[in-house]
Amino acid sequence: MPNLFRGATLYASSFDHEVLSDSTLCLSHRGTVHHKIHVSKVILAGHSSYFAGLFTSSMKESQPGQREITLDVEPEDAPYFRALIQSLYTGTLTMPIATVTPLLPDPSSSSLPSSPSPLQSPSLSSSSSLS
Repeated sequence: MPNLFRGATLYASSFDHEVLSDSTLCLSHRGTVHHKIHVSKVILAGHSSYFAGLFTSSMKESQPGQREITLDVEPEDAPYFRALIQSLYTGTLTMPIATVTPLLPDPSSSSLPSSPSPLQSPSLSSSSSLS
């Protein structure tokens, strides 16, 4: 698998590490949390304009002391979502891009999605070099 980000492996050991993280992504569906991932806001915001906006807006996720970030993700998509988030830490996507592409925004779409993808990142959505 290709390395997506230079120097990203420096952060690999902090992925989903409760002590080294400042937030928890709570993946939920219909109000029920089915998966949690310990994350760093700095790493998410550095690689995703969605997360950067979320953490610097007036939304509850930007408030000091707010540790939980709840996202609506289908339970069967949780492993793929986890792999995408992990790639922000390691620089390597551990599964074929075709399996995670449905979670990414459609670059050919002329209309904006009503709910932006958390992984709208130029590095991930410009996946022509990935296979």
